[in-house]
Amino acid sequence: MRHITSIFAGAMLLASILPASADEKFAGTISDGNDDIPVALTITATKQPGSAAGQIRFEDQWKCGFALQFSKNRDKVDVYSLQGAGSGRCIALASGYLHRGAGADGSTVIQLFDRTHKDPVYTVDLVLPSN
Repeated sequence: MRHITSIFAGAMLLASILPASADEKFAGTISDGNDDIPVALTITATKQPGSAAGQIRFEDQWKCGFALQFSKNRDKVDVYSLQGAGSGRCIALASGYLHRGAGADGSTVIQLFDRTHKDPVYTVDLVLPSN
């Protein structure tokens, strides 16, 4: 019994020493026709359908955002549903979707869809912000 207890204790100690999967944080801008709106995207490492997976925030004049819920991976693109009612300019994206894929230059490209999920409303190139 002591052997099992010490294995369990060792596993717990190892889990507390190893860092948890770090969130990925990206930044970019959306042009809404009049202004360039800063966008901040945080993605968690989860790939479990239906689980919380980060958030997207729009700053300046928009001042709104959504929580993300992972839906699926399709053709090397992660699909997330936008959670929350949205406010202001975000209302058009309420119950919509975010697609995340890789750009040709290694950047992260997101496409934002409204609830119809037909054509992207916005496409944004995001980069890892420099610290």
